[in-house]
Amino acid sequence: MKIHFNNKEIDILVDTSSYRYTALQNVGTLYLYFASEEFINIPVGAYCIYKNITYYLMDPDDFKKKSSRNFEYTLVMYDIGAILGKYKCRDIVSKRLKFDYTAKPHEHLQLIVDNLNMRDSGWKVGECIEAEEKTINYNHIFCSEALPTIADTFKTEYEIDPAIKTIHLRKVEYNKGEPLPLEYGKDKGFVPGLGRSNKDGNRPVTILYVQGGEQNIDFSKYGSKELLLPKNQRLEYEGRAYVSDAEGLYIKRADTTLTDVQEDSLDCSHISPKRVGSVSNVVVSDKEKNFYDFIDSSIPDDLNFEDYVIEGNNMTVIFQSGMLAGSNKEFEVKYVHKERKFLITPQEIDGQIMPNDIYKPNLGVTCKVT
Repeated sequence: MKIHFNNKEIDILVDTSSYRYTALQNVGTLYLYFASEEFINIPVGAYCIYKNITYYLMDPDDFKKKSSRNFEYTLVMYDIGAILGKYKCRDIVSKRLKFDYTAKPHEHLQLIVDNLNMRDSGWKVGECIEAEEKTINYNHIFCSEALPTIADTFKTEYEIDPAIKTIHLRKVEYNKGEPLPLEYGKDKGFVPGLGRSNKDGNRPVTILYVQGGEQNIDFSKYGSKELLLPKNQRLEYEGRAYVSDAEGLYIKRADTTLTDVQEDSLDCSHISPKRVGSVSNVVVSDKEKNFYDFIDSSIPDDLNFEDYVIEGNNMTVIFQSGMLAGSNKEFEVKYVHKERKFLITPQEIDGQIMPNDIYKPNLGVTCKVT
């Protein structure tokens, strides 16, 4: 094994107990054990290449002096994903360490990548799931903590490809279409004592109840306080067919006969009727009075928001990006359909009247009408 540092290279003969450890949603680690007749000072930052992956020494090496000519070393080296634990996650615009960010999965992932590229260039966003916007509170955390937080929030997994410095946010699975056949017996892949069981010992779910959100639901017209599934609808997911019931309460497999009942439920209270658009123009009606209006030219002719306001409620917008984004920033608006214009009602937030010359809508930022 060749170790590189300070523009030189040393060749070590590693012990057979050396090994590499890789796991789902973990940084790849290389454990090297070797002995030397002379003292070798291997500094932090030294690296080696194993199976086309570069591993770095992040902490001082551990060595034991057995005698004047017998030194035993332990090197624990990590792939490039370990640097996520070195850098704090900051808001790219304001540089704050404590902030709320409401965005879709790929935008949260882009936040991590942008943070890394501010210190170490070459990082990229890889494959990413599609999902509704969610708010995550980033509070003085490292990028290594922010990434699993994003995955947990969107109920998925993440993977770091150290060879190309790319971060994926999606279910991690390989060879699903061509699984490796294994069988019991000598040299056939299994060791004695292995068995098969369901995860956590749970029975397979056959009926899944789904409960949506209550926001923007008019019970007098809709007939339900929560958003329901489309009724009697067939859908496919990962090659399997499902069907919803006549009341829109649950789904079950459509391509197999239901022989047993095992219910479970999914909380989708964060999903409700809404529209996410973008700012195509900003109109400052009266800067002194904090009157900032914006236009969304993508609104179709047959969507007049004023026709959908529930009695006793006010129309509001929540910005998903830009300086006005945040869990505590929700603005009442008046809507003029002919111009596709939203008139924001100023309000005091964090000790100042918003919108203002700094905290204002900007071209291209997204906003959710509720």
